[in-house]
Amino acid sequence: MKLVKHFILLAIVVVLSACTANAKEGQEGNRSLEPLKAEIQVPENIELMNETNLKVKVTQGSDNVQDASEVMFEIWHEEGKEESVMLEAKHEENGVYSTSTTFEKSGTYYVQPHVTARNMHVMPKVKVMVKAAN
Repeated sequence: MKLVKHFILLAIVVVLSACTANAKEGQEGNRSLEPLKAEIQVPENIELMNETNLKVKVTQGSDNVQDASEVMFEIWHEEGKEESVMLEAKHEENGVYSTSTTFEKSGTYYVQPHVTARNMHVMPKVKVMVKAAN
């Protein structure tokens, strides 16, 4: 009789453990269905030959993404993407990744972070103007 009670207790523990694992998997699965978003944060006025900080805030749903596997900024002058440069960004905090660069030529540039996180990849793009200081 004691053996039967132990067996039943063991079966209950196993079933409850499996239910808990499945609930966690379901929560994780729902989170991964949310799209990855990358909001580019660049200064409104960029001056020629001054160091400029470029940032991107990475989120998934309401979560700040702290664990991106790669964040690179691609930057090119409007005269040609084949002259683009790739700069690695570092994680600061709260899902914000940043890098710095100095623009050596005035004109229109494109800034495009390449963000890889949680089995997703996003590449938003903004156009910025670089002008000589007045």
